[in-house]
Amino acid sequence: MLEGDKNVLGCVYIGFEGFGWLYGKPAASKTDANIHSYTPVSGVPTSGIATAPSVRLQRPSFSHVLRGALPFLCALTVTVGLAFNGLNSATGQAVVAILGGGMLLTLLLAERPEEQFWRERKPVLVPAVLAFAWVCIGALGVTVSDTPMPLAPDFAATSLLSWLGSFAALVCGSILGMKRVRSRKALELVTFFIGMSLLAGLILHFLDQPSRSSAFWAISRQGRFAGLIGNVNVTAAVACGTIILALMMSANRLQQGNRSKDMAVALAGFAIAGIALVAAFLTAARFPIVAVMALGVLTLFLTTRTARGRGRKTYRFGLVFAALACAIGLTSSELLLTRFEAIGTEVAVRSLMWQHYVSLVLEAPIQGYGPGSFPALNAASLDNPVLGKTLWYVNSAHNIVLQLALEGGLPYLALMFLAGLRIARDVLPLIWSGRMSIVFVGVFAMSMQILVCALVDIALDVPASIFLAMFLTGLLWGRGLRLHGRSALRPRMPGNG
Repeated sequence: MLEGDKNVLGCVYIGFEGFGWLYGKPAASKTDANIHSYTPVSGVPTSGIATAPSVRLQRPSFSHVLRGALPFLCALTVTVGLAFNGLNSATGQAVVAILGGGMLLTLLLAERPEEQFWRERKPVLVPAVLAFAWVCIGALGVTVSDTPMPLAPDFAATSLLSWLGSFAALVCGSILGMKRVRSRKALELVTFFIGMSLLAGLILHFLDQPSRSSAFWAISRQGRFAGLIGNVNVTAAVACGTIILALMMSANRLQQGNRSKDMAVALAGFAIAGIALVAAFLTAARFPIVAVMALGVLTLFLTTRTARGRGRKTYRFGLVFAALACAIGLTSSELLLTRFEAIGTEVAVRSLMWQHYVSLVLEAPIQGYGPGSFPALNAASLDNPVLGKTLWYVNSAHNIVLQLALEGGLPYLALMFLAGLRIARDVLPLIWSGRMSIVFVGVFAMSMQILVCALVDIALDVPASIFLAMFLTGLLWGRGLRLHGRSALRPRMPGNG
């Protein structure tokens, strides 16, 4: 009844006198003189009730409105780079820092985490900050070995800025993950924005047949779909992860009920999964497609081992459907089958590449060669014709472990590994026990998809994909801390925003 009698300003008027009460809606005039005149609501007895001063409910404060908009703002922030060549440039790295810093500032102002929040996150934040400090030492030219530091000073500053932006995305995700409804909305919006980015790339791919490229985007490379990210393998990693995330989003909505909104979101999730599936097969990327099949089986196992009744059937239906679609795609994609036939040559190239980069790590194990140094390092280290002919075009180690070791040395790698291990400790037991929502099981699968692909490719060497992966990991981590019974956001009282 209160909802029905709000005026356009969101005000409800209630009067009291003695033990009686008066409920009504404001008259047509909104001047101060008429604020206390009421039009009684039909069906409500008014005998013996006198007009009394009104109580006006406050309008929502700016901070309240801001908190409501956080899922949309965060989802848009962490996915916008996917539509602009993955922000894979020095300028793009600076943009990542601006986006991450702005998002973190907004969340801190809106949620105002208390001291407990930071104490709970110290086991992750401290190693990460120490790792950043360690790599900064080399970037500033301070060296403890004979290797000149940094090897590529022109790229060190923007690489560090990108690092800070991605670190901010991790913290932002952990803040948003404390709130179940907001984190779920953010994930649904992230899935939607990724789907729209892939769809736009597919439209350009099929419409621009002569060159399949434009002045800004390289939509296709050697007949393979590169999307708006501009890289085949990164697009494949993101698309394959989106398949599972979208299916889990749809399954969660179907499990909740039969409301029209739930059904609409579920259908949108299935549509996005289909778009991502088409995009993945057009990339003809072997490893991401094989990895998503394995992760699909793992996701099916994790969601059905603790589910019962309708939920179990929903998960099985969605993932079996995805498995059939993958099987059809594998058998119908001639380009993909051709690439599988040449897998032996690719394995030999990867082996040569990694052996060479391991030797470079061992030459500078303490500090590495500095952030952003890989292109210059690779060009300077091709000291024989075999390496020069095979690796001259490589701009990444194609392995996240080697990439970290080359940029900051083994101490940097160890500190980053320690931070990741602590996040896994907070999250994995909850996923295994079934306490984590299936949407977050989908987030886990997508994060693992990007990480696994980064072990053999550059999935975590493009600023936009790192930014997205860190935010998703933060969401998963924040949700895990919340389910462990930890709550560190400032409590909200009515009217205080």
